[in-house]
Amino acid sequence: MAACGGDTASDADDNSLMTVEVFDQLANYQGEQKGWFAKVIKDKFNIKLNIVAPNVAGGGNTLFDTRAAAGNLGDIVIIGSGSGQAEKVVKSKLVTDLSSYIKNTKYLKTYQGAIDQLTKDANQESGMWGIPTSVSSLSPTESSEGVEPTFGPFVRWDYYKEIGYPKVATLEDLLPVLKQMQDKAREETGSDDVYALSLFKDWDDQAMQNGFQLPAFYGYAEGTGYVMSNADGTDAQSLIDENGVYVRALKFYNKAEQMGLVDPESTTRNYDTMYSKYKEGKILFSFWPWLGQAAYNTDAHKKDGKGFMMLSIDDMKIASKGAQPNGTTTFIGVGEKAKNKERLVKFIDWLYSPEGIQAAGSQTNGAAG
Repeated sequence: MAACGGDTASDADDNSLMTVEVFDQLANYQGEQKGWFAKVIKDKFNIKLNIVAPNVAGGGNTLFDTRAAAGNLGDIVIIGSGSGQAEKVVKSKLVTDLSSYIKNTKYLKTYQGAIDQLTKDANQESGMWGIPTSVSSLSPTESSEGVEPTFGPFVRWDYYKEIGYPKVATLEDLLPVLKQMQDKAREETGSDDVYALSLFKDWDDQAMQNGFQLPAFYGYAEGTGYVMSNADGTDAQSLIDENGVYVRALKFYNKAEQMGLVDPESTTRNYDTMYSKYKEGKILFSFWPWLGQAAYNTDAHKKDGKGFMMLSIDDMKIASKGAQPNGTTTFIGVGEKAKNKERLVKFIDWLYSPEGIQAAGSQTNGAAG
């Protein structure tokens, strides 16, 4: 006899506390989920998450390949669908067909178009193998950001204020401003390990991922292979064009290094260890609101007038990805060998609900995020 959703009677869910192993290619933290979010999902679903993060385990595909060879990536799988990876996990039976589960959901079934696109990406004629992330029911011409831009020059506003809010006309003009801020921070803290910039290599692929962030200030989409494409379709240039936006970013970092603005531990840092430096107030510039602001803008710091805010560069035109009806190339699936699949799908369905989006998002507060 089959239980609702497809689990067998012998595997019937007794709703006891369940540790869910989450294989997440994007995660920068490994281990048990902690904090208030952990409490929310324990109260709602009686689950706790154990994150398995290739980025933390040395990067590359080694962990994926090892676990795939063993026939089990995890209970919940968050991976990219590109480069044939979706097809590989489906054909290798590393993710399960969710067709019988999704039809009973409230939110996931509303994104049927995105689910169908993933099925095509996996080179399958049928089945529902996962749900793309960042999927939206809004038009692609609507901005995807909820409160602030996804990308932007976020700086420690307290130090920017102290040096007199200097005008920043171009990206290159930002460097002397960061130098002034770094000097002021070191003077006030008495510490010489405060740096304007800290970089990390976790998300590097065909190019330096941090190198994509500065072009995003000028309307160029991040991570689009070997071509830098303007978001409005007016320009496409080689990644290595010597007069292009990516090389401009590399020159910016090179000059910053020469000026002593780059954390010397950047070459060995991962996102998690770098994040801790932001929490300690050691880094003064952030590419994203969900880095600097999330790490440092605590109630106590804001009460003291300290925190990250976005400054304006006169010539910038920040890219917005726009709402994505088919989501991104990253998707969430359920492992073929997972227990209590129906409960896992209910959890994922909640992640796509307004409440779940607000709880899980760093600043999105709505379905557009």
